[in-house]
Amino acid sequence: MEHDKTFRQTTEDTLTNIFDYLQGFGVMDPSVRKGEKTTRDIAQTFSGSPDSIGLLDFTTLGSFYAGQEGKRELEKLIPDDKQRNAFYTFAMTKGPALAGMTIADLINNKGEDISKLGLPMLDMQLGVAEGVPLTAFALRPVRDFLKSLKNKITSIENIKTPTK
Repeated sequence: MEHDKTFRQTTEDTLTNIFDYLQGFGVMDPSVRKGEKTTRDIAQTFSGSPDSIGLLDFTTLGSFYAGQEGKRELEKLIPDDKQRNAFYTFAMTKGPALAGMTIADLINNKGEDISKLGLPMLDMQLGVAEGVPLTAFALRPVRDFLKSLKNKITSIENIKTPTK
């Protein structure tokens, strides 16, 4: 099954184009200026690769990267769409280890590649876990705002209206 570029690759290409554009104005990393690295190398420090972690992996974008890359690995291992979607849904809700044990019921391949099925699922789940701390930190102001709003609404409701 041939695919277009992954979301990670598209992000890397976009960042490379931005860095190339900025380079035209003299804005660049010193290592690029010295010729030690290219703008693509700098972009990869942000986007990472399927085999290495980039800065964006610690944001919610990392969850998208891991989900797409894991799904593509599953497509290689389970060619049938219905079986793959059943496994994907089961594994994302029950965990990769349990899914690896019960996948034998979903596909009749006599145990071939079953041990490999847990790895893409684990990668997807860890990708979600990588993005959670930063997302939780980023949402703290929203949570505080909603608490403040709730307190203001509650205090307005507690004000007694004057009687005539």
